[in-house]
Amino acid sequence: MKIEQSAFWKILDKIQKMLLIVFGSVVTLILAVECLGRPVGFNFSGYEELLVIVVFWLYMLGCAYGTREESQITADILRVMMKDGIVKEILGLIKYILTFILGAILLWWAFQLVQWSFSKGTMTTVYRLPMTLGHSSMVVGLALTTFYNTCYLIREILRFVANRKAPVAKGEEVAS
Repeated sequence: MKIEQSAFWKILDKIQKMLLIVFGSVVTLILAVECLGRPVGFNFSGYEELLVIVVFWLYMLGCAYGTREESQITADILRVMMKDGIVKEILGLIKYILTFILGAILLWWAFQLVQWSFSKGTMTTVYRLPMTLGHSSMVVGLALTTFYNTCYLIREILRFVANRKAPVAKGEEVAS
């Protein structure tokens, strides 16, 4: 698909990789300070608040990156067991359509959560950080996931239409 070769796609990939490295490093640093400081009496009170926010971002961006790479864990046994053909292609389309619908619903809920959290002014207990810092990671992660799923849904629709226009001889594959 053309978007996967675009500068936008490549820049988005680099930004996600960089953020995953940064958030992973911050998690490691927070835990190291807590673990190494404990024996010497350093009290890193409230570190859990910081850790949860950073882990939220790490998890949601990791989820989006797994979607981008199409490397998330699936239980798609039907596609493995079935022979190639129109039924298998239709099931693949249904999977992408349902994934898109569920992703859009979850994105909407996450957006509503951020709005609610912002309007209520919810804060963490120790450092008084806005809860929207952690909640917004769901909006960003689910927006990216929905974007990638939309691209893959379009790719599968185009592939399905192309396979219907030009039947493939048995044993050949359609280039994607």
